[in-house]
Formats: sequence, C-alpha cells, structure tokens
Amino acid sequence: MPDSLKPTRKSTDRRKRPSKRVLEYLETEYLNRDFPEGTRLPTVRELAARLEVSAPTVHAVVQNLCREGLLSSEGGGGVFLPPRSRRPRQIRIAISHAAPEVIVENPKAMDGFETAWFQRVYGGMLYQAMAEKVSVSMVQLPCRESGAILPETLIDAVDQLDGAIILTSGFGPEVTEAYAAAQKPLISAFPEDDATTSNFVSFNLRPTLERIARAALKAGRRRFLILLRGQLASDQLHRQRLDGIMRGLRLDLHPEMRLVIHEGNGYGQAEGRRAIAEVLEGGFTPDFIYCSGDALALGVAEELSRRGCRIPEDVSLVGGSGFDLTGSPFPTLTRTVQPLEQMGRSLMELLLRRLSLGLKAMPGVYLETPLIGGATTTAEENAGMDLVQRF
Repeated sequence: MPDSLKPTRKSTDRRKRPSKRVLEYLETEYLNRDFPEGTRLPTVRELAARLEVSAPTVHAVVQNLCREGLLSSEGGGGVFLPPRSRRPRQIRIAISHAAPEVIVENPKAMDGFETAWFQRVYGGMLYQAMAEKVSVSMVQLPCRESGAILPETLIDAVDQLDGAIILTSGFGPEVTEAYAAAQKPLISAFPEDDATTSNFVSFNLRPTLERIARAALKAGRRRFLILLRGQLASDQLHRQRLDGIMRGLRLDLHPEMRLVIHEGNGYGQAEGRRAIAEVLEGGFTPDFIYCSGDALALGVAEELSRRGCRIPEDVSLVGGSGFDLTGSPFPTLTRTVQPLEQMGRSLMELLLRRLSLGLKAMPGVYLETPLIGGATTTAEENAGMDLVQRF
C-alpha cells in the first residue's frame, strides 16, 4: 500500500469521533500536502475500509469538504483535489503595525487603549485564518517606536508577501498602486478616501452618530463639541463621524446652535483633559460632547468634574471606542462600540477571498456600531437612542 494511503497513527485513534478521524486523515494526507491539482482520492469504500469507519461517515465528511471548496466532486467520477488557489496553504502577509506583543514590550510608545485596539483586531484576524484552515505567517517589518510601519517599508516588502492589511488611514495611494502592480491583495481597515468602494472593512458610524445627535437635539442640547484624535482632512472615519452628526443636527433648522470641532494628535486621558480645558478657556461651553475615543472621553469627564460640571445634567458625554472601562471613574460611559474582533475576521476573510478569486476586487464591508452604557447621557437622550437601560 502506498504511504499516502496508510492511515496515520493520529487518524486511527479510536477515542476520536469517526468523522473527526476521517477529516484529520484527509487533511494530513491530502489537503496539507503538495499533490498536483486533479489528484484523485481513494473511493469512499476504500477510505471507509482503511479507516475502519462507515461509508456514510466518509461520504458526509467528503461532501462537507466539497461544499467548502477544499475538494472537488465530479458526479460518479470520483473526488479530486481542486486548483491550488482553493486549497489550504501558508500565506505570508504584513500588517501596517507591529504585532501587538511587540508593542506591549514598549509601553511608553502606545496608550493602553491603543494597544488593546490592535490586540483585538489582530486576534480576530488569526481566528479567521484558523477557521479557514489557512496557515498565516505575519511578516514582521521594521517599524517606528509607535509601532507604525512606514509606507515605503510596505512597498519595499511587496515581493516577500502574498498580501498586506492596512490598519490605519493615511498610507496614501502609493502603497495601493505598488500592490496592484505586483498583483498582491491589499486590504484596508477604513476606506483610503471618500471615493473608495472596494477592498476595505470599516465601521458604519453614520447612522449611529445620526441617532445620537438627534436624541441630543430633541433633549434640548444646543452647544455641540466634537473632539477628534487626528485631523478631518486625513481621516475618512472622522469625516464619517462628522457627517452622521451633521445629519442628525440639521443645522439649517436651528440657527441658534453651535458646533465646534477640536482636532488633535493625542488619544489618551491627558489629551482629553487638555482639549476640553482649551475649549472652555476659549469661551465655548458645550452641553453635548462626542469624543472619537473612550480615553479622550474619560479625560474630558475628569476635567469637567474638577470644574464642578455635572454629567449628564449640565453636559452629555459620549465616547467612541466601546472598551471595557471597569475600574475607571466612568465605567458606564455612553459610547459607540467598535466590533474589533469582527473587523479582524472580516479583514482576513476579505484578503483570503481575493487570493482565492485571482485578486478580483471585493466590495467594501461596513460593520454595525451599536451603543452601550448610558450613565453619561440623560434618560431622555437614552430613550431617543433606543438605549433605555441605565446602569
């Protein structure tokens, strides 16, 4: 009997379910080996006899693998290995930031919330790769102290990779053009610009922010402040946030209203404290504040409380990350949720689909952004946001 047809010791372990033994045998002896396209597998009866399981069990496993595209069945003509592009294999990719474990080793470079952001996205990517039975090698490229990889570094590495995932905005069209020229898939977390329609995964913030703004407006809020980390001109997600709020406020109907946008480069609590202090000292006293991150919002809350401002009676406060704030002064901060693990899974799924479909462009994916919390907005605002539970 050829070695490739002999059951492995692992697959004949009687303590395992018969279907699991069949699957492990096919994976070990065929799916993960370098057989040429079109290799014919033994018949169901042959496999059942060799593995000492029932023929219906083998048939069920084979049919599942055919539905997943990992095997190919020709009615009455047997089962074959499909083209390599549809078979599990190892791929080499880079992401636009150092792997989370590298960032954690340099705590001064990144805020804890930022580190958690990358860890959760990264974990989702690995989860999806495991679910699709693809071995993914993350190529570690040289990076800045902050963990960010330079655009030119990503371009220089294109020949080493099967593809890349961009986790932050602002990398510019040069990277996209370089990967397109090399016929390597490039997937972005967030569209590169407002005209981008494909090869990205983003949060659908517009309807959520519109709902928040309408609820605040209905509750009598008139002086709105938006605190952003980064600049509107370079961050498509910020522009999406602003668009949602503007839709909810309908500024043309309320000429007495004021909207102030504060742009900055910080994302931690210290930056939140400094930002709100600058706004207040500049003569603007908001009664509603939206922050693009939870850490910013916590800093704002601390400074407002220090100045004797009551939350939410005097001013409502909404954060924008959705992290676990247990142990913070405001654990029930009203905030939008960024489904980070789902983003990681969707990024990896999109990249793998492009590889399997010959690099065909795929439509962009928008993920829902729900709301949690409720203690830093009033009961009336919570009801308007369909966030009726108070913690």
